[in-house]
Amino acid sequence: MMLGDAIVCSSHTISGVLPGSAVPARHGFRKRVAACAAAGYSGLCLHYRDYRDLRAHGWSDAELARILHENAMRDVGVEFLTDWFLEGAEAEAARR
Repeated sequence: MMLGDAIVCSSHTISGVLPGSAVPARHGFRKRVAACAAAGYSGLCLHYRDYRDLRAHGWSDAELARILHENAMRDVGVEFLTDWFLEGAEAEAARR
């Protein structure tokens, strides 16, 4: 994905898994960030399931940000936020 002069790596490009896979990523966060940096990307996106999984396993936003910063990743996004526009319980579930 291009954002101005930025080249951002899609979550499915670097995760090593297909959409709908049983696991959010096949490779660890540090390895993926380092691989993106080595390939010349200025940032990467995480699938929302990947982000939730990292947080559930004790990763803090500060730690994730530190690793991104150490690898000169300046652009980051969360992908595939769906159903945010719905109303009621469906919308609430999507926003979580």
